[in-house]
Amino acid sequence: MMDVYFIIFLGLSAVGAAKNYDGYQVFKIKPEAEGQMEKLRELLKDMRLDVWKEGAIGQETHVMVNPKLLVKFLHKMQKIDLQTDVMISDVGALERAESKAMKQGSESASFDYSTYHSLAEIEAWMTDFTANAPSGIDVTKIKIGESFQGRDLNLLKVERNPSVTKPNIIMIFGSHGREWISPATALTFLNYLVSEASALTTYSWHIVPVINPDSYYRTTDAAGEEKDRLWRKTVSSHSITVNNGTKTLTCSEGVDFDHNFGRMWVGYDEKAGPDCSSETFSGLEPWSETEVQAIRDYVISTNVAAFVDIHSYGEMVLLPYSYTMTKVPHFDELMELGTISASAIESIDGHTYAVGHIPDLLTMAHGLAIDWTCKDEHILFSLAYALRDKGEFGFLLPRDQIQIAGEEFIAGVMAMVNGLP
Repeated sequence: MMDVYFIIFLGLSAVGAAKNYDGYQVFKIKPEAEGQMEKLRELLKDMRLDVWKEGAIGQETHVMVNPKLLVKFLHKMQKIDLQTDVMISDVGALERAESKAMKQGSESASFDYSTYHSLAEIEAWMTDFTANAPSGIDVTKIKIGESFQGRDLNLLKVERNPSVTKPNIIMIFGSHGREWISPATALTFLNYLVSEASALTTYSWHIVPVINPDSYYRTTDAAGEEKDRLWRKTVSSHSITVNNGTKTLTCSEGVDFDHNFGRMWVGYDEKAGPDCSSETFSGLEPWSETEVQAIRDYVISTNVAAFVDIHSYGEMVLLPYSYTMTKVPHFDELMELGTISASAIESIDGHTYAVGHIPDLLTMAHGLAIDWTCKDEHILFSLAYALRDKGEFGFLLPRDQIQIAGEEFIAGVMAMVNGLP
């Protein structure tokens, strides 16, 4: 089965010209004061640069720069007296190496958990995984909705003794297409669940390997000009009427999945209009994305003990809230769980995950899933992981780190879950 999908993947990739990242560079910048942070944000917005990671004051911000804008960018950075260090000297070169490794891994006769897979391969794996569950373990594939382009949004429910009611844990992977290590880790974790009996003793697991399949498809399977390895958002197009019906706004460049949840959503400046091209554009209205609606409805219909959202990159355990400097009332309890999780992760390969309040590690953000689940749905144990690495490769994490990243996540999550009251 894998060989069939491999042929399809190669055929699609050969058509047309994918977005070319040759010569693109990623820079590290570390503002040390509020004034520097404000100037940096203004510069990044004016130049419409792709921010890979926006850190808080004293933390690194990572930004990708088009070679055509490189001289202008460096000149402006010098004017605001901020140092830039090269993190990735040629994004295109890394992308080509990654693509070659992906194709080689797809030629394996059996499913290879140590490589990245196309959406078609992941969907085929989900079908096989469900059909071939070990004796005594129930794996059910549940369609929870459809993507903007009509793809099934599939959740895998894994449990033992389904007649016995257990607390439910919901985990979503692949919110952003370019974060390939997230779906890869989902498959590794699911394989662990059916291999380790003790993991199913206490909880029922509900896992969405790719919650934003249109976006992931665009980074893997898509052909021609549609293919873009670093696409982040959904691929939706929306229109809305404003000014008492006198004006119609249209955005066709997708929405950031992470910023579209409920009343945590923050709208656009009505005078300036929506910034549709922004990587963090939150949509013309809350709940506009079918993918966001699907996970919302599933969460509401399920008695959830914990909600976990898995991203890359940065090596962090992130705790709500993100939309305010105010921490959740039970922050100390979450901090203890996060610290236990980070300690377990470090024991695997020495990587240290930072644990803390999102605005202290990154920046304030609105519309995040974990804020909504925690505040509105009262799922107290809502948190997010940012997987490998800290910045050497960013979203282009090499294939040879997939397995160890998965082992770290398994250790960290199971330590956290075992610490739940």
